[in-house]
Amino acid sequence: MYEIKQKALGIFTDTNKIVILAAPDIDYQTVVSTMDATRSIKINGKIYSLFPVVSLGATVI
Repeated sequence: MYEIKQKALGIFTDTNKIVILAAPDIDYQTVVSTMDATRSIKINGKIYSLFPVVSLGATVI
């Protein structure tokens, strides 16, 4: 996620947002853990913001 955030900084204007699409067979805890993991990262004791604005989208079949 950290590398994705770094690449997005020079390309996109809304680099605080992420949309997560989960397939129907993905369990709830996996979705929640993924959402939590996208918010921030700890590197050498310092916390860096990644994508604090998380949205959950529906999968279209």
